Amino acid sequence: MPEEIIIIDDVYSQEEIENNEASIINDAKWEYCAVSGDDADGVETSIFFISHKVNSLLQQKIISDFLLAAHIEHSMSICKDKKQSKDRVYLNGQTYGLDGDWHTDIDSLNYYTLLYMVNTGDVSNIGDFQYVDPSNEDVEETVPFKSGRFVLFPSDWKHRGLGPTVKNKMRVTLAYKTLKFE
Repeated sequence: MPEEIIIIDDVYSQEEIENNEASIINDAKWEYCAVSGDDADGVETSIFFISHKVNSLLQQKIISDFLLAAHIEHSMSICKDKKQSKDRVYLNGQTYGLDGDWHTDIDSLNYYTLLYMVNTGDVSNIGDFQYVDPSNEDVEETVPFKSGRFVLFPSDWKHRGLGPTVKNKMRVTLAYKTLKFE
């Protein structure tokens, strides 16, 4: 795995992960955002949702806990930047069969996106995270979905979330966009 990708697990106990999920899901105000396609009968098959409403105290706690773990494990420090803004923190919700489109979050160097994987329980079919390292654009790398996992990656790298492969589940990630590190 490239050194630009940082994965941190086990910051929280299972009980804390479940409490985070309950708080995040209960507070979310989901909005329709996109449809991935139609089936043969013209029925929408997968819907993508977004929620800009995230409990601000929990949001701050989660990023603070990540930053502490990243500082301890990787000697990283965040720096304040005018491109950072609170409206760049939101929940992504993906439904059955919806694989996100390949995209970048910002076209600037030295900015990062942080994902927190929210779902608990059996996440084996919930949908992984994929990225493309610009040094080898022919290879799609996959990071398995794991409850409570943090994934930090350069905001200018192509990436996407894969949708659940089972019905009646929504893949939920909390995204912090365009963080700058020293």
